Amino acid sequence: MIRQDTISQVLTILAVMIVLYLSTYQTTVIILFPAVLLISGIVLQFFLLRKIEVVDSVFEEQTAWNIGFHTLIALAGIGLGSIISPAVAKAFPIQKMQLTGMDALLYSVLIAVAEEQFFRGAITNFLLLSLPPSAAIIGSTAIFTVYHLAVYGTEVSALTYVFVGGAVLSFVAYRSRRLSPAILAHVINNMLNFMG
Repeated sequence: MIRQDTISQVLTILAVMIVLYLSTYQTTVIILFPAVLLISGIVLQFFLLRKIEVVDSVFEEQTAWNIGFHTLIALAGIGLGSIISPAVAKAFPIQKMQLTGMDALLYSVLIAVAEEQFFRGAITNFLLLSLPPSAAIIGSTAIFTVYHLAVYGTEVSALTYVFVGGAVLSFVAYRSRRLSPAILAHVINNMLNFMG
């Protein structure tokens, strides 16, 4: 089971604060989807899994090493996805968001937390209840990739990047038994993509 910890809780609270901040402006429609995704992920975890397990031993030496190590593995896997699909940036024109500057950066953090709460916290955990770990990881990765068709269309290189990244994030969440390494890696990846 993939559990919440203090880091994942703090990042989720940050995501909620970003939703509140961005919704005070005329960006309500843009942030509606990640807000619904975040809420859905938490609600699904609660109802499908009957509880959200929280582990508070984040600052013990072994735990801090575990979170850091698995975050680095997730980042390496996401990096591998970008190497496997080098044409992502050039071959595929992304429609620009209406958000700019700090609002766009905050959005990139919000969508990362929301996707991890939904896809790793809810979907992967749910699949782990009835499938072997490898099947649960591949299943949630496939769902994650199909979800990204809305953003990337059928661009094979972009979907390869999403599939590899999603598989690594699911694997890391499963192996570490924590959601925080996947959230941290996804947030860092989105911020780097935003700044790049």
